[in-house]
Amino acid sequence: MSEQITPPISIRPQTVIINDKKDLYRSYMPFISGGALFIHFNEEVTANKISPGQKIFIVFSMLDSKQKIPIQGKVVWINKFGITKGYGVALGDSPPMRALKENIENNITELMAKKESTYTI
Repeated sequence: MSEQITPPISIRPQTVIINDKKDLYRSYMPFISGGALFIHFNEEVTANKISPGQKIFIVFSMLDSKQKIPIQGKVVWINKFGITKGYGVALGDSPPMRALKENIENNITELMAKKESTYTI
């Protein structure tokens, strides 16, 4: 008897725009190696459509920048319950992602020093 294998669900690239520094701070996950971003679930991406370790593609823009940064990351966090539902995507360690991590941290340095709560901790 052969075992039935469920193919992974294809998710279209998601556009994520964070224009507010406080929201960027709340979304950033510095405790993940290489950094990660917390992204809220939407109609296209729900807890039933993703799983830890799944590769996902995001087009990211922050703080009124016209630059659209492609992120091909891996799901490292899922919060199905509570007030803030969503998932975390690791940025990875490529040079463009290290530059993005540095850019995010430079923009939220003051907020990081305050140690306010975030969407994940």
